[in-house]
Amino acid sequence: MRFNKNNITDPKHNKTRKILKIIGPIVLGIGIIFFLIGIVDFFSAFNGMGMPSLFWACFVGIIFIGIGGTLTSFGFMKNVGGYVASQSAPILSDTVNYVADNVSDSIADATNKIKKSSSKTCPKCGAINDENSKFCSNCGTSLIKKCAKRHNENDIDAKFCSNCGEKLD
Repeated sequence: MRFNKNNITDPKHNKTRKILKIIGPIVLGIGIIFFLIGIVDFFSAFNGMGMPSLFWACFVGIIFIGIGGTLTSFGFMKNVGGYVASQSAPILSDTVNYVADNVSDSIADATNKIKKSSSKTCPKCGAINDENSKFCSNCGTSLIKKCAKRHNENDIDAKFCSNCGEKLD
């Protein structure tokens, strides 16, 4: 089975598609004719012409319409699919890029918030330090406050001791 680089379908399918593009509309047309014959016969019976004798043609027409429509859709499926893909691919690409741009900004913001929440900022120089640091790695300022009563270590921005509740200086 040989494939063309620009056409990824089997070349044998081209002949089948051509046949379906011819036979499908013919069967569809025959179905429409049968259906119309049955409908005309049915409504003519109301004008005093007796019982409808060709009403069965409606049912045959419906079957032919279904088969003809299916064959036609198979015949044109590649054309329709290619058109839909060419029209929807740019929209999909734009949507993915839009979401990716906005999500990447949100992820960066969330990452920065997590870094800040798990780190200590120096009150003197503003440098970000590891959460376990006791002194600023940039200027040496203490990043903890000690409770005068029990000497427990507290965050630099704490107003009260987290262990005993004593007010911190």
